[in-house]
Amino acid sequence: MRTQLTLAAAMLALSPALAYASPPQQSSTRATVTVQNDQKDSVTVYAQRGEEDIRLGQVPALGIATFTVPDWLSLDRDEVQFFVHPKDGFDLGSGTVDLSPGEHLGLLVRGR
Repeated sequence: MRTQLTLAAAMLALSPALAYASPPQQSSTRATVTVQNDQKDSVTVYAQRGEEDIRLGQVPALGIATFTVPDWLSLDRDEVQFFVHPKDGFDLGSGTVDLSPGEHLGLLVRGR
């Protein structure tokens, strides 16, 4: 079961529990996601489109990491979900996002 993950997109508020993550400094046409992990354990970050899960990488405990989203996930302006898998506990999901090339998303994984 996936629980709601905090998600912020450029000038787009999806829920009252949103948080902000700074976009990367380089300019790019590729979509990126920055994940701030406020938990005491590392988390693994995934993008999901349809039934397909794509592992983006891992964020250390109390750390921040930025991942480049594969082009094929954003070029079609398709609906994508992001979720994290903590070491212990349930997966946390972002809900559906329309992802476009060059867009930057911020995810906050709140501490337990």
